[in-house]
Amino acid sequence: MQWLKELYADELGKTLITVGITLLVTAFGAFLGGFKDIFIDWWKRRRTSKYNAMLLATTMETFITDCLDVVSDDGYLMPDGQMHANSKRPSEITYPKELDWPSITPDIMFKCLLLPAEIKSAEASIDFVVQEIVSGPDGDEYFEEAQKRYASLGLRAVQILERLRDDFNIEKLDRGDYDPLTVFTKKLADTEKLEKQRQAAQAKMWEELEAKRKATEAAE
Repeated sequence: MQWLKELYADELGKTLITVGITLLVTAFGAFLGGFKDIFIDWWKRRRTSKYNAMLLATTMETFITDCLDVVSDDGYLMPDGQMHANSKRPSEITYPKELDWPSITPDIMFKCLLLPAEIKSAEASIDFVVQEIVSGPDGDEYFEEAQKRYASLGLRAVQILERLRDDFNIEKLDRGDYDPLTVFTKKLADTEKLEKQRQAAQAKMWEELEAKRKATEAAE
């Protein structure tokens, strides 16, 4: 550091050192100011994103509750002997008008925007069963189809909600021991098992009919 002492002892050297220190202090101050602006901007964007994530989370929670009502609805028997549903199907999902979509993670946003189309598809399938198979929302086929479709939709909403919780640390709604994920997953598994049993029974019936037909032809 001897050279620095010698430089500082000279008037010109003293001036250069003073100017250098001033520039360093100025540059450091500018850096801190820029860093502060970047941090504040990041904090504001993060806060805005979390607010919008909470809006989405509450929307998903409401939709999940509606799906649970449908999935748990086995209907009730009217005096006329017809089965009627206890719950109303959530045939659409309404997002808050103040929701700022660009602040949402693209993959989550896509899944949310796709959900109305999936609901529409589910409703079309249920309507087909009502109109073409059971002639009204009072048969076992109606309840099976409605439960299956809304279990699948509810599961999608649960997956979106879990992502929002993981990404934005959103508090989980206290549903006690009633876990939507378990309910939806079990309903889909039970429905799949029931459909396989029905298909197996139908296949056996057709085999028996075919065997009888061949036996009749052989007897003739």
